[in-house]
Amino acid sequence: MRKCSFFLVFAFLISMLSGCKAEETFVSPITFYYPTSDIQYEPDSLTIQPETREGCALLTFPAQMQAFLEGPIHAEYIQPFPDGLSLINALLEESRIYLTFSQELSTLNGLKLTIACCCIAKTTMELSSATEVHISVSAGLLNGEKTLIFTQENMLFLDEMTDFDEE
Repeated sequence: MRKCSFFLVFAFLISMLSGCKAEETFVSPITFYYPTSDIQYEPDSLTIQPETREGCALLTFPAQMQAFLEGPIHAEYIQPFPDGLSLINALLEESRIYLTFSQELSTLNGLKLTIACCCIAKTTMELSSATEVHISVSAGLLNGEKTLIFTQENMLFLDEMTDFDEE
């Protein structure tokens, strides 16, 4: 018993003298994507911009998504999501993530739905290892579709569901 105690004290002293320190935890900020408040539809202008958040990196994915859905914290961005929107389920399978949202998402259509879903897809790709995001709602359709699929390659606003004559 005495040898064991001596060994533990000796090991502790050696670690202290050799400069071992408790590992410092560095938490990198995470990025959410929102539309800018001054949307300009020009080739050189980006509609969706990153908003960096501190302190969210330690949260679980559902908690990160809830913070994201609550909207931007900086005035230069606008909230693209309807009130009450929540993530119901998230399932990651290899490089695909399947997200099911509450039915509030189905109240959007046209360009507003496209922008909201692009923000969701871009943010999800940033937070996870997914390169393909499947977005659906618990009840209802999104512009007449059961699921909208976004990939890194098709994140441009060149889709068939968008009606650009809307407000």
